[in-house]
Amino acid sequence: MKHKIHIQLLPLLAIFILILQSCENTPKETVEYLHSSGDQSVRLKILTGNDYLIYNTPTRLDFEWTNIQPEMAIIGGTGIKMLGYEGNKTKTEFTVTTENLKTDTLHITILYRKNDRRVPASFHIPVREKE
Repeated sequence: MKHKIHIQLLPLLAIFILILQSCENTPKETVEYLHSSGDQSVRLKILTGNDYLIYNTPTRLDFEWTNIQPEMAIIGGTGIKMLGYEGNKTKTEFTVTTENLKTDTLHITILYRKNDRRVPASFHIPVREKE
């Protein structure tokens, strides 16, 4: 009798394990990097849910500014395409090619003003080959 109960529970246990595994593998909607200095900050958001970029694949990155005018900031990096501004957000798209990088890291440099000084900051985003 005990064996019948255990055998009947096996399909339920298998379904439960599959559900848990699928939840674990679900990517986040965005991944964020943050630079802050006092009351000013910039948050870089990768909209794919990955914490890396993929070579030769256009990827949306948004920069969200706090107490910084987006139009007055400078963003530089290999493969950048400016898409525009929306409130406190700068929309960009990066397409990184293997020919443009010496290492598998994209270096994004930003420059903004704080008390009439230019403040530099940078983000270092890993880049991978397509799986």
